Amino acid sequence: MRTMRQVAALLLTLLLVMAGCSNDDDKATDQSEATSVKSDEVEVATSTTAAGTTTTTVSPDSAGYGDNPELDALYEACRDGFMADCDTLYINAPAESRYEAFGATCGERERRPGVCAIPKDAGPYKYGDDPSLDALWDACEEGEMSQCDALYEDPANPFLSEYWTFASTCGERYEEPRTCSEDEVPQDAMRYGDDDVLDTLYDRCKDGEMAACDDLFRRAPADSDYEEFGLSCGKRTDGTEQCIDSDADGDTTTTTEK
Repeated sequence: MRTMRQVAALLLTLLLVMAGCSNDDDKATDQSEATSVKSDEVEVATSTTAAGTTTTTVSPDSAGYGDNPELDALYEACRDGFMADCDTLYINAPAESRYEAFGATCGERERRPGVCAIPKDAGPYKYGDDPSLDALWDACEEGEMSQCDALYEDPANPFLSEYWTFASTCGERYEEPRTCSEDEVPQDAMRYGDDDVLDTLYDRCKDGEMAACDDLFRRAPADSDYEEFGLSCGKRTDGTEQCIDSDADGDTTTTTEK
């Protein structure tokens, strides 16, 4: 009889243990589902920058915490306040993933994406913060493509700063980063047909894109047909004002000396 009681006790203990495991599994499942639901509600992440607010789109089924051990480690370090790891997470995370969104906001702290390790009030970041970078910016804006590359490569230029973005797009001439010196204009290009880059700007100016006219004027060799065409905003004005301040018919809203 004593043996039967021992067996019954063992069976009861085993059942209780199994029930406890089942409850733990249910709790884990519930927590997992709750995390999933909460995660699915996150569709965008915002980050305040010097230029305004940057919005990072997040796909509902994108990779997030728990999907990648290496990114999880960066996520945890970022969450714990290690800003350099937030930057590394943002740079290495899949596009539009929850990892990227978490890194972009510096661990939901809403700082500059990609430069979390740099305080908001630290420079240089935007035009006016550093005279030497400003000089390169000005030269890039005037059409000196090699100076765009110099600005991009300058060690004092923080990654993803406004300086960096301006330089990487060759003075906001392109949507994607590129090597700007590849588009350096030869100084013997005097008329339409002499240079593909200037021809493209000429065509865009002719079609009424006033910013292209200004860019054509700045980048064209002196006394060339390209320069004259850009100066006159595609033969629309007398050349005394910026083309971006003129409409396609030559009526101006602001007069600015070139």
